Amino acid sequence: MSGDDQPLAEQKEDEDKSDDEEQLKIVEENEQHKESSTDGGEASVAVVEDIYGRPVIKSVNGSEMPSTYLPPHLRRKRQAEAEVAAAAAATDKVKPLQMDEQAVRELRRRIYGQLNRISEPNMESVVLYIEKVYRENGRSLVNEILLETLLQTTCHPRQVMTPLTKVGGALVAALYHSVGSEVGGFFVEALVRKLMDSVEKEKRQLSGSTDTHLSNECDDDGRTSKVPVNLMLFVMMLYNFGVVHCTLVYDLFQSFVDSFSSTDIELIHQLLIVGGAQLRADDADALRQMVAGVQQKVGEAPQVNSGKQSDQRVRFILDLIYSLKKASRHGNNRNSGSTGGSALDVSSLKKWLGRVKTRCGNVNNPLRVSLHELLHADEDGRWWIVGGTWIGYQQKSIGGVTSADAADDTARGNNRLLNLAEKHHMNTDVRKKIFVALMGATDCFDAYERLLQLHLKEKQEREIVRVLLHCCGQENKFNKYYMVLAEKLCEMDPRYKFTFQLAFWDIFKIMESLKPRRLYNQARMLSGLVMNNSMSLSCLKVLDFTQLEEKSILFLRVVVEEILKVESEVEMTLAFQRLLHSKKAQLVIDGLAVFFHQHLTSFRSEPDPKTRLLLKKRVKSVKRLLDQLAKSAASADNEAALV
Repeated sequence: MSGDDQPLAEQKEDEDKSDDEEQLKIVEENEQHKESSTDGGEASVAVVEDIYGRPVIKSVNGSEMPSTYLPPHLRRKRQAEAEVAAAAAATDKVKPLQMDEQAVRELRRRIYGQLNRISEPNMESVVLYIEKVYRENGRSLVNEILLETLLQTTCHPRQVMTPLTKVGGALVAALYHSVGSEVGGFFVEALVRKLMDSVEKEKRQLSGSTDTHLSNECDDDGRTSKVPVNLMLFVMMLYNFGVVHCTLVYDLFQSFVDSFSSTDIELIHQLLIVGGAQLRADDADALRQMVAGVQQKVGEAPQVNSGKQSDQRVRFILDLIYSLKKASRHGNNRNSGSTGGSALDVSSLKKWLGRVKTRCGNVNNPLRVSLHELLHADEDGRWWIVGGTWIGYQQKSIGGVTSADAADDTARGNNRLLNLAEKHHMNTDVRKKIFVALMGATDCFDAYERLLQLHLKEKQEREIVRVLLHCCGQENKFNKYYMVLAEKLCEMDPRYKFTFQLAFWDIFKIMESLKPRRLYNQARMLSGLVMNNSMSLSCLKVLDFTQLEEKSILFLRVVVEEILKVESEVEMTLAFQRLLHSKKAQLVIDGLAVFFHQHLTSFRSEPDPKTRLLLKKRVKSVKRLLDQLAKSAASADNEAALV
């Protein structure tokens, strides 16, 4: 068949190919002409990296490739060629440790020499020297060498290296504030990954599922390796020194309780011994969950404790948790407990870290990173690293919707929420971001994750409480979503409890100017926080119970009635008994007694007859309780005056 007899489709395809080749040839000739005019010769393509490590195609002279317009299909072809060139260049790229082996050996020798002489008295000089090393060399290289050296000195397979791990954790904490938060993020991620890997390896060795030549971390007489214990000790030291938040510790504890092998039991014991006092101070309520989790696991799977040693460890863990829970009733001192004066006492190092923060003038908050985020950092990214990327959950395809479509929907939703935030007088960028996070979340857990991703500073976090109370007051009906989120915030960071108290005091000042619906919703919020022990009725001490106006009476009636309606009478009694542990207890108790006698005489607004009967019964019991509490508070004041 001749060329004239070819089908029209084939002729069209040949013409398109020839046109593409001609256009691409013209573009290449133009580029070669530009290169020859600048360099006087032919320039080859070089592959470099941007600041995030991504390959960028540049010419030899350092200038970027010419930005001549190309049609989409030719642009895709050029991009494919660039990716092939980048892959070829990546295979030939020299690793940092191979660039100058002599310099790396010298750097390793300097760091190892400083760690050999490290101790509590000379911590300052060692830290200053390591800071100098960071300034003179790349941070990634120093991080790798410092981590390798610390693991060599602290992760002994036969001994628990408590003293060295303690000063090593203090060193990392000091560098976390003086050098940058990325140092702490690197060490936390590396240590947690090595910890989980060593735990899995130890379990395989104990179960006999691996070959004998892999058991290089066991003693000759069959004793288990101490590498997981030393790594757990290092992570807990970072927690004690404020590098990582208690969220990670709770995740580790839950992970160990779920499997509850002999190795997990030993790690739980180490976790509570080292960080129990600070866990008690950060979140005493979580201790009850720890007790319940361990007891439930022991009851469900008693066979895991077939060994005498494991059985003794479980009983000791339960006793330890109980003693920590009991001690939390007497005080929340972070340094209290059985570790004072022992090898685990870190009070002197904490004081030294305070001086380091003062010297640097830069204080980084603990990293609020979860175990899941650390273990999946390669897939989801590292939001805790400056300049790092984060995939999260919004960019993943769900139900056949592409990530681009989901991103567009999210952007449109955020724009609508931003307009709504302006209508609600959110006059700062921080408040607008918080408003979008609260109103755009699917549930309270999603809202909590969104708030964490805002990376707010300590002072900016206070705005969360004020925006939360504002949104709660604007609802047509009380929405428990806000109360559950408030409980979550107070549970994860006790500082929110005081912030909520200050926010309610501000509400008390303008109470008479607020609408009844807003007062009702915020009163329900206060009663819920009181019942879950996030707040106390002592916050009412700023009110004058003898001169209450109409809306103040409405607010207090809602708070008190919600407390009286709780299912458990014991919990109701505890809510009032906690008044004895607060300052000015006598003032609040007497004020509540006056309020009960004057404003809680009838409950005609309650439609349910059974509820009305319950309220009348509990009002009588609370009146008697308040009389007893008043006598106890008066006697306590007299004893304090005598002292």
